[in-house]
Amino acid sequence: MSSRPVDRPLAGDDVWLPIREAREQVRNLTVGLAKMREQLPKTAANKKRFKQIEAKIAAIRKSTEFASNTVMVRAVEEASIHVVPDGPARNRIEFRHGKPRDLHIHIRGNPMRKGPLVPRRFLEVLTAGKLTPFRQGSGRRELARAMFTDGHPLVARVIVNRIWEQHFGQGLVRTPSNFGTQGQRPSHPGLLDDLSARFVAHNWSLKWLHREITASAAYRQSSRNRPDGQASDPDNRLLWRFTPRRLAIEPWRDAMLQVTGSLDQRLGGAAGNLGDDNYSRRTLYGKIDRKTLSVILKMHDFPDPGAHSARRKPTTTPVQQLFAMNSPFLFQRADRLATVIGVGNGKPLPSHIHDAYRILFQRQPGSDELALGERFLSGNPAADKRQRAARWSRYLHALLASNEFLFVD
Repeated sequence: MSSRPVDRPLAGDDVWLPIREAREQVRNLTVGLAKMREQLPKTAANKKRFKQIEAKIAAIRKSTEFASNTVMVRAVEEASIHVVPDGPARNRIEFRHGKPRDLHIHIRGNPMRKGPLVPRRFLEVLTAGKLTPFRQGSGRRELARAMFTDGHPLVARVIVNRIWEQHFGQGLVRTPSNFGTQGQRPSHPGLLDDLSARFVAHNWSLKWLHREITASAAYRQSSRNRPDGQASDPDNRLLWRFTPRRLAIEPWRDAMLQVTGSLDQRLGGAAGNLGDDNYSRRTLYGKIDRKTLSVILKMHDFPDPGAHSARRKPTTTPVQQLFAMNSPFLFQRADRLATVIGVGNGKPLPSHIHDAYRILFQRQPGSDELALGERFLSGNPAADKRQRAARWSRYLHALLASNEFLFVD
């Protein structure tokens, strides 16, 4: 292994490299000081040595702005890993910056029992012709190039399958992270091959791929059920209709912000707190904490950010419905929607209901829906303005929390 993940600031090497070197020094001094305190007697001379090392650590921190508030991000740096002796009965891991290397096979997982040396290179099973070892640093760039040259038939299929899954809820291969013998076979192998070949021919354009899928007859099918299709293919593997599916938390939250005129569509910038009900940026810009995941994401099937997840596993729980019923975020969206449709501006009540259905569902209300809305909103004719506003808020809240707004069909 000739690279490792690290935290580094959003700054150039002229700023970062001295900080990194200082941190290494502090780490080594801190480890050494701990060992000295463990092994040496607590004499006056040794205590003086301890204080000198502590003072040196403090000086390094201060001289290099060690504790600066620079924004840190995850990055990858070139470094080789070594298992080195650490005393008569222990070993320790040591990283050496900027020194890539090939590794020996560790026999039975023991780094002290070295087998043949294996050069850095692409997967042999995906390589046509002679294997070429990687020579440029860690080999990350050569690996990326090999994926889109030697390995492009598989890589293209994986990408196409994942984009298909985004639009249809299920991929043509229903094990998106396993195209091997233990994964599922594609439901439409010819379609997967055709889309993958044309995807490569169009210079790997994701925009082209999205357009090709969404303009297809398969995507534009009705979701209406048919007895013959249900009898022969109940799982809809053959795509005889569009399978209704629930929106994930990100597009659902964004849709509520969009229809109420609250969505902040600025591009880029720092991540924000999704727990803040006033945060109006796209959910894409929500902060993901690996240790403490946002509650709104956790209750809506967001996968564990600390592990690989092939796909989300949708659940239906009472907590999700309680969120829809009681979240201040939905209360605020309902109040905002009342402002968008102009409640209280003198328009007739049916006109406001029509506007709400048009904005939320892109259709007009049925006669029963219209009558139900009028009956609920009319309420007590003697109600004051505040009471009428509260009744409108509850009505629009119910529409926002409805299945029709949550599901794509």
